[in-house]
Amino acid sequence: MESYRVIEDKRAWYPLGVTETADGFHFCVDAQGESCALALFRPGKERPFQKLEFPKDSRLGNVWEMTVKGSDFENVEYCYIVDGEYLPDPYGKSF
Repeated sequence: MESYRVIEDKRAWYPLGVTETADGFHFCVDAQGESCALALFRPGKERPFQKLEFPKDSRLGNVWEMTVKGSDFENVEYCYIVDGEYLPDPYGKSF
């Protein structure tokens, strides 16, 4: 099974939303809360197969960001978990 992991990516500034990078995808979201995670799903499934916590030091104000490395993002759906509540990407382009 594919494993996704957070990698350090201090090479560039990214816009809010999801941006493809050479290493995977960069996730950047404006979300008020004490904790934020990325939940990864297989299409049509109700439970995530993996949750990745945003590093605390990657937060600036209410903006959380991280780059996630993995090889197969084509068959992955996602949402954010902010303080335990599932939230869609406010910058998403298709739902």
